[in-house]
Amino acid sequence: MRDGPKSLASTWAAGVDPTNGQALVYDATNRLFLPADLVYDKIAARLRHSAVQSTANNTPVALTFDTEDYDSGGLHAAGNPTRLTAGIAGNYRIYGNVNWATGTGFRDLYIRKNGADILAYVRIPAVSGSGTLLTITTDDDLAAGDYVELVAVQNSGGALNVNFVARYSPVFGMRRVGEKLS
Repeated sequence: MRDGPKSLASTWAAGVDPTNGQALVYDATNRLFLPADLVYDKIAARLRHSAVQSTANNTPVALTFDTEDYDSGGLHAAGNPTRLTAGIAGNYRIYGNVNWATGTGFRDLYIRKNGADILAYVRIPAVSGSGTLLTITTDDDLAAGDYVELVAVQNSGGALNVNFVARYSPVFGMRRVGEKLS
């Protein structure tokens, strides 16, 4: 992330040049117009949650996030605390990190697109005697308006917490890395 006032970065929006159809990014004052492909490295968000989140046995849950380390592209909205939403079409790197409480069974973590498509999936057995850490990363082409969620599942036999660990659990983020590839 580049240095700069968050208030300016968080007001960026997408537009189209009516003369040539080129994708543009502009600020809320409509004074700064840049081709979208020149500012892709500024479109990124990293989210955390400030407390444990309980998950029911064998029930997928889209994790919620209430703390923004940064959101320089307006990807996260308080009204949709589980989602990161692409404002500009492009290829995005999407990642998550979760530390589960101690328990038995398996731990699953996946990245879901638009409430249905699974983009990446990881499953591991619970670590005996300590919390189980899962990390997931994928790249995907997103259209403007597509959203992604970080979904957690466990089968310990009862409710189990996703631990809050300052700065790394749970964490969810994405960054536009360039133009769509497909």
